[in-house]
Formats: sequence, structure tokens, C-alpha cells
Amino acid sequence: MFPLIPLLGWTGLIGGAGSLLWYARLSGKDKAKADRIAEDYASDLFDKARWQLTRSEENHVRALTKHHFEN
Repeated sequence: MFPLIPLLGWTGLIGGAGSLLWYARLSGKDKAKADRIAEDYASDLFDKARWQLTRSEENHVRALTKHHFEN
């Protein structure tokens, strides 16, 4: 049988580490901007504070926020 749980665990770990590295490389001004954008997305999409999001919602907000800095 294919080891799905370890694969999912490693995928989550790598994705989380990548997000932390991306965030750490932002300037202080960009970090504040990213925080505001993430809070706005969390509130608009899910009517929740960022700290109340599920893992799936958190990943969606993170992807949308990173999109602002890639363009």
C-alpha cells in the first residue's frame, strides 16, 4: 500500500517551511502589507479572524496573499 500519510505530512511540512521562508524574506513594510491582505481575505472570504481559520482556509488565504507579491 502507498504510504499516503507520510507523503501528506512531508508535503505540509515543505509547504509550511516555504511559506515561512517567503514571509521572512519580505521587508518590514511588505510584512505589514501581507498581514493586512491576509486579514482582509480571511474576513471577506470566511468572516473569521485569521487565527480562527481551518488549515484549508489558511492555505487558501496564504496563496491569495502571496499572489499580491508575485505580480
